[in-house]
Amino acid sequence: LEHKKKKNIMDALKKVISSKREELCGRRWVRQSEVLSARKRKIEEEKKEDIIEEDEKKEEETKKKVTKFVKKNHDDSEKLSKSSEKIEEMNEENILIRDWIKELLKKWETKLDEREESIKNSAIGKVESRTLDQCREHLKPLLKLCKKNALDIGMRNGLATIIQHANDGNFIKAHDHYILIAIGNAAWPIGVTSVGIHTRKAREQVEQKNVAHVMNNEMQRKFLTSFKRLLRFAQDLRPDLPPSQKVNIGTSS
Repeated sequence: LEHKKKKNIMDALKKVISSKREELCGRRWVRQSEVLSARKRKIEEEKKEDIIEEDEKKEEETKKKVTKFVKKNHDDSEKLSKSSEKIEEMNEENILIRDWIKELLKKWETKLDEREESIKNSAIGKVESRTLDQCREHLKPLLKLCKKNALDIGMRNGLATIIQHANDGNFIKAHDHYILIAIGNAAWPIGVTSVGIHTRKAREQVEQKNVAHVMNNEMQRKFLTSFKRLLRFAQDLRPDLPPSQKVNIGTSS
């Protein structure tokens, strides 16, 4: 009996110990799970904060890029508008020069076609026809420069001024501007031209303005000479003008 009682007591103790152990293990597991859950929540919150912070940085960078892009486009549009205005101004003068030349060449050709056959076949008639063909050929480079907006600004302004004076019927002023383009408004320098050791910018601009443009190259010399012949032909088409507004423009130069 005593042995049996001891056994029962031992079994009871084992059960108590086992239940206590299970209870302790359960509590420990609960604590560990709570700790793990807390750590997990903390990590997730930190990740969320990092993601939010990164998104804010990206959004700020995007705003800066957009602002920079808009500003750049605005500056580019202003530059483009200024350049387009400049091109339009250039186009007006180039179109004026080109249309004036084409119109006078056409009128000259029409006038020669109206001659009698005997005059056309004469020596003088053939010379007149060759002169027109030569002018048309020599003026082609000028017309191409006008079409491409590549004509030198000084030459372009000068020719446009000549045409304006010619259209106004003042061929004396037109001829004076032609001389200014062809040979300049100052004599060629002889001897010492500067007493200082430094060349001033103003002097360079004056010398550049006074240079004989027709001497720059053969192409300019030819189309300026042909332009002068057109100027004389335009003057011959205006018998209504008084002699005070006309000039004797030769065709040999």
